[in-house]
Amino acid sequence: MVDAILHHCRPFLPPPAETSVKPARARIRPASFRCWSKCRREYTSVMIVPTGVGAAIGGFAGDALPVARALSSVVDCLITHPNVLNAAMMYWPMPNVLYVEGYALDRFAEGLWALEPVHQNKVGLVLDCGIEEELRIRHLQVADAARASLGLPVVEYIVTDTALEVEKWVDPMSGQSTGRIRHPDSLLRAVQTLINRSQVNAVAVVGRFPDDDVDDVDDYRQGVGIDVLAGVEAIISHLVVKEFQIPCAHAPAMLPLPLTPMLSPKSAAEETGYTFLPCVLVGLSKAPQYKVNSHSLRKDCLYASDVDSVVLPMDSCGGDAALAFSRSKGKKPLIIVVEENETVLDSTPDKFGMEVIVNLHYMLSKAVVKSRPTVLWCYKDKLELSSHKKKRAKQIKKYMQRGLLDPEKVDPFQLFVETGGLTYCLYKDSERILGNTFGMCILQDFEALTPNLLARTIETVEGGGIIVLLLRSLSSLTSLYTMVMDSEGLSEAERDLKNLKEELHDEFPVGPLVKKCCTLDQTLRSTVALLAARGRGKSAALGLAVAGAVAAGYSNIFVTAPSPENLRTLFEFICKGFDALDYKEHMDYDVVKSVSAEFKKSVVRINIYKQHRQTIQYIQPHEYAKLSQVELLIIDEAAAIPLPVVKCLLGPYLVFLSSTVNGLPPPDDCVLYYVNRDTLFSYHKDSEEFLQRMMALYVSSHYKNSPNDLQLMADAPAHHLFVLLGPVDESKNQLPDILCVIQVCLEGHISRRSVMKSLSEGHQPHGDQIPWKFSEQFRDTTFPSLSGARIYGYGSAAVNLLTRYYEGELTGISELDAEDDLVETPQVRVTEAAEKSAVTGEHTCMILKPLKNGAVEVDKSDEWGFFGPFYQDFRLRFLRLLSSSFRSMECSLAMRVLDPKINFTNMEANQKKSVPDGFWKSLTEDLSPYDMERLRAYTDSLVDFHLILDIVPVLARLYFRGKLPVTLSPVQASVLLCIGLQQQNFTHVEEQLKLERTLILSNFMKAMKKIHHHLHGVASDEIQSTLPRLKETQLEPLTISVDDELDEAAKQVKAKMKNKVAEEKVDGEEKDLGILQQYAIEGRDADFEEALRDGGINLTSGAVVSLKSTAKVEKKHGKGDKDQSGKKRGKEDGHKGSKSSKKRRS
Repeated sequence: MVDAILHHCRPFLPPPAETSVKPARARIRPASFRCWSKCRREYTSVMIVPTGVGAAIGGFAGDALPVARALSSVVDCLITHPNVLNAAMMYWPMPNVLYVEGYALDRFAEGLWALEPVHQNKVGLVLDCGIEEELRIRHLQVADAARASLGLPVVEYIVTDTALEVEKWVDPMSGQSTGRIRHPDSLLRAVQTLINRSQVNAVAVVGRFPDDDVDDVDDYRQGVGIDVLAGVEAIISHLVVKEFQIPCAHAPAMLPLPLTPMLSPKSAAEETGYTFLPCVLVGLSKAPQYKVNSHSLRKDCLYASDVDSVVLPMDSCGGDAALAFSRSKGKKPLIIVVEENETVLDSTPDKFGMEVIVNLHYMLSKAVVKSRPTVLWCYKDKLELSSHKKKRAKQIKKYMQRGLLDPEKVDPFQLFVETGGLTYCLYKDSERILGNTFGMCILQDFEALTPNLLARTIETVEGGGIIVLLLRSLSSLTSLYTMVMDSEGLSEAERDLKNLKEELHDEFPVGPLVKKCCTLDQTLRSTVALLAARGRGKSAALGLAVAGAVAAGYSNIFVTAPSPENLRTLFEFICKGFDALDYKEHMDYDVVKSVSAEFKKSVVRINIYKQHRQTIQYIQPHEYAKLSQVELLIIDEAAAIPLPVVKCLLGPYLVFLSSTVNGLPPPDDCVLYYVNRDTLFSYHKDSEEFLQRMMALYVSSHYKNSPNDLQLMADAPAHHLFVLLGPVDESKNQLPDILCVIQVCLEGHISRRSVMKSLSEGHQPHGDQIPWKFSEQFRDTTFPSLSGARIYGYGSAAVNLLTRYYEGELTGISELDAEDDLVETPQVRVTEAAEKSAVTGEHTCMILKPLKNGAVEVDKSDEWGFFGPFYQDFRLRFLRLLSSSFRSMECSLAMRVLDPKINFTNMEANQKKSVPDGFWKSLTEDLSPYDMERLRAYTDSLVDFHLILDIVPVLARLYFRGKLPVTLSPVQASVLLCIGLQQQNFTHVEEQLKLERTLILSNFMKAMKKIHHHLHGVASDEIQSTLPRLKETQLEPLTISVDDELDEAAKQVKAKMKNKVAEEKVDGEEKDLGILQQYAIEGRDADFEEALRDGGINLTSGAVVSLKSTAKVEKKHGKGDKDQSGKKRGKEDGHKGSKSSKKRRS
């Protein structure tokens, strides 16, 4: 077994010569020569396992290494990347395996870089300064061990001057891991220092990664999750390789995870030590060098053309390397996909055209477009032959059994399976191919085609390409007609283009770019707004113009379109323009593709650095805030971008705008004509030109018009066509100019029963748009029974003439006659939807105009007649929606829709009389008397406008509903609408009206004064009656004087005292003594003598001595007296009468 393995490995060292062995001087050969002799064998294979995508094999810690070992044993040279070979502390030496970083592998597959095998590299080590001291020492010890034990040339290490701050996450859209480093410049400075100081030619990077939460990595440790570290690791190595073109690999630095017994063997390699560095150092020590400059390539290098096969997971075929190998123009390697190695991606080969059909490929090869053009295959819902290998084999077997497929064609079909350039697209997703260019278009399911789909798909085919219709039977051809094509010589436009190319041949940079133009429409000349029909090469012209702008020195160029997929042709012709200007890709410029799954690897940026730093950057239309530094803006497919967004994109910089529109000549003297549709669609040369002019007007006025409308114009029985033509000069044999096109659809005359049934079921049948929409909006069952005409088109002269036509005035009339004779009938606007159009960003509105007839009873008192109630309801709803759905509508447009009466000059004298009684009471729910007081204070300039902003909406609604007959100027009414109805701030009003803020505030003040004056004049009494008032106190004189009142009071007091004494007097004198006894002072004489003796020395005349009385006085204070008297007795007992409160004069 060992012998067999050694035999299949084929050691790189050449076999010894068959001469006798003799001592000789050692011969030193260059390392590249020795490695070339080992790696240059008959069979070279590439093994790819994308990193961070959860691959079943290769998505963990070196679990693809056994597969690489097995593959290397049967091939002469195996090229793979670190994700396959790295296993943390583990590695396996394989001398015929080349360790190539992922970014370098992509460039190698594209044929831009070559691989130069080496004997040994000088490896430098970059450590993140964010790594803790202990972790840093452990990584340095690993480097020392690699030098001492393995002899690896790790020459120097460096610590970054700033922490890299690595961030990692899982992309929620694709499910693969990704991330970023906040300070990439710190990493690049460190690598540059190593290169300058130690001349290293390979770099190992160790970045400090955030420590994982155990729960976040639990699935990965059990062998079923995503490696959250892998995505950002690839970003770090890509950054270094792209900048310095030397081998690089990354090892994360993290603290060890807690020990777990439930560990998958596929993840176990990362649990064996503190670092992931050993495998990286081993791989970099012998990694091949990358040769970028074509002049420095040597014979001993490996090229993409040397690759014989590519092995990768089946659902990971969307990478740059896989696509490059599958689309190789030279020797195409065999692409082997492994179905069992599942990932989170869904990039199967059929989505990238890695399998094609032999017959179609043969047709393409014979086409004059180019040697291997791209193919667009469109179908309804299911491919005739699956792009999946196994499914296709089953289908072929069934077709052979049914006799529908020749067995001899099977082998050639399998032979061309590897050919790339095939793009599949469902009919329902065909909008995403707008702006692209293909060499061939295959349309399957012919019966499912519509005019829209047919026009949308065939316009993507370049000149000289092939359009193939797949038909199930010949009956499908009944709707097709043969058409004669004039091929004699050059047309006038072709001659003009040829002359222009010759004229600008020597002009740089215009001359080389004009050579790339295929039509005269693509030569922009002095035009900035590029207007042309579909498929005329507008995107190609813009691409050439951008290339010229780069050559002219423009630095910041931005391009925008609804999607970057619409810019594929534009970027393609930018690159073609660069080729014509001798710009070399990867030397003078780089093309950057999107990594977003939504954009599907579309080109989003081109970096140019030939003269100086220049950028062509894609932005989404709504990102117009990023245009502060733009010098040139390219807007492609402008008509598919909402109109308000296009307005925001325009600015004080050069703008190239591309759109499918045409201009209109000014009307002079016009006549309305009815178009005979049989003649219009008769395929006559003049009829075709007339039809083309009609459609051009439709497209220019309303971008939603599509080829499907052409089918309605031709076949719909209820549709009729009218055109407004300019003067016809019969002396000239030419068609007149079309000023206006009106398409009329007769609608209505619906039974009342059908209307009620539809309203009750909530179902709106197809057709009869105006009657059904009207009944839906107003829940009315009468209107749909009327007959009417729905028109597409506009123009006052055309509409007036059309009105007279349907009113029975069939005589020939001129525009002037119509203006004189036509009775003015007001137009009624009826909203259809409050939501904006996704195409134009505008709202939809139906405008109704009644014809003069007696079919409907009309109230003559109402100027709107039959439509009066509906129109008032519309205005009321529109007023309410101005603060929400129509808040961003321009105030000028809102004013035109409302059409308020703002001039009441003739009514001013009778304003107060015209107001009905109780007017103020009807407003009390919205306005209070205090609101009126605040309004008065503002009009008197006592308070700021902020105090009344809450009542301005109420006043605005009253005014625009006609409840306040106040004369306002147009500016004042516009300000009131913006502030009151749309509830915008004054800054917004400045932008809308283009006026100074002071002028706007002045007009707002004037409007408020007029409204307050009117309200105060008509309802001042009612307002005052509702305010609260204080109760008044009335004062009356007294009936007697003050002296008499005092005498009377004195008498009453005296009488009261006498009565009290009389009541207490009992038995004469004894009672009197009892009464006086309560005021007696009791005490012993000994107490007086003792007090006088103690203080007699200092007594003077008139002195007073205090002695406490022993008399007991009855308390009459009620509650609490008992306790207080008890305390007092206790105090007296304690002092034993040693003190006296009695007073005696000495």
